[in-house]
Order: sequence, then C-alpha cells, then structure tokens
Amino acid sequence: MPLDPKQDCCDLQTLNEKVRIANIGDTLFQFLVFEIVEGDEGTLDGAAFSLMRAVRNSLAAAGVKGFEPVVGFEAESMVLSGYVPDTYLDESCIKTSGTGTAVAKFSQPSGVYDISISYAGEKIGEGSLALSVGGRQKLAWRLNEGAACWRRKTIPQIAIQSGDEIQITGVAGGSEGARVDFIEFIPRNLLK
Repeated sequence: MPLDPKQDCCDLQTLNEKVRIANIGDTLFQFLVFEIVEGDEGTLDGAAFSLMRAVRNSLAAAGVKGFEPVVGFEAESMVLSGYVPDTYLDESCIKTSGTGTAVAKFSQPSGVYDISISYAGEKIGEGSLALSVGGRQKLAWRLNEGAACWRRKTIPQIAIQSGDEIQITGVAGGSEGARVDFIEFIPRNLLK
C-alpha cells in the first residue's frame, strides 16, 4: 500500500481510507493506524514512529524473517550545541531557538546507506535542517509544510565510513524549533 507522506501522513481520513481500500486485515497494522493516531486535527503523533521502530526491533529480535533491527540515533542522545531536549506531539526530541547542531560518530560498517530523519513539521514559522556526513553537507531543506505533525525525510544512497561524523544543523524560524527525533540508517550496500 503506497503512502505519500506529504498527503497521507497528517490526514487521518486519508490514511483510514487507504487502509480500507487496501483491505488490510493485519491486526497489528490496524492497531498502528487506528490507535496511535490522535490529536485535535487527526495528525500522527511522534509516538507512532517510535512505536513502529519498537515493533520492528521486536520482530527482528524474535527472528521474524524480513525484519532487521533499526539502526540509528535518538537525536537527544547526540552531542548537542544550541539544541535542548524537548517533547513535541508526545515524542521526545530536540529543539533550538536559534541555530543548533547534533553530532554523533557513525559506528556501523562502512557502506552505502539511505538516511531517514524524523523531524517535526509545525504550523507557524519556517526553520531549516541540514544533514552532513563526514564534514560534507548532503542535504538542506526548509521546514515549511505548515502542518503540525512528525515527518520523515529520506536521503538515498549516501556513502558513509565507519567513524564518520553525522551532524544535523537546525535553524529555528518563528515558532518553528527545527525539532528532530531520530536519524535512521538503512543499509543498501555494505563494504566488506
């Protein structure tokens, strides 16, 4: 069932309709869709992404085929400068009121990875985020979706060496705090 994050992530009715049309009978998936969606405007809260990571990790630990553990960093566990721990839409995260950086060393095997960043979209303001790997900026983007919900941005096919510094730089804009929750690394081609 393809989901378009820009159209389906923050709209409960659209998400419910996608599930109904696909005739998905899986109880766990229905739980994830119907029980973790909350808020006055029917938006997915940050707990949804955390719960999905926990489910994936549990399935991987139980040896279920096709499920690998999630590899990544909780933003609040990174070395922070100008960022502070926060909670937004029920999810622990980091935010800045100016410019902030979150840095961590990549300790996984060297290779090519897709990098997914869970960040908050906010209704008012326009901040920005940038991802750097090994001292080189890989992507920068404006936070101007105008919706109060958690989003994911995936940067595909990034070569990373074990020991590289991973850095998120956030710039607040208005009440937009450039909030970040999690950085996930999805292996595509590992070097032996």
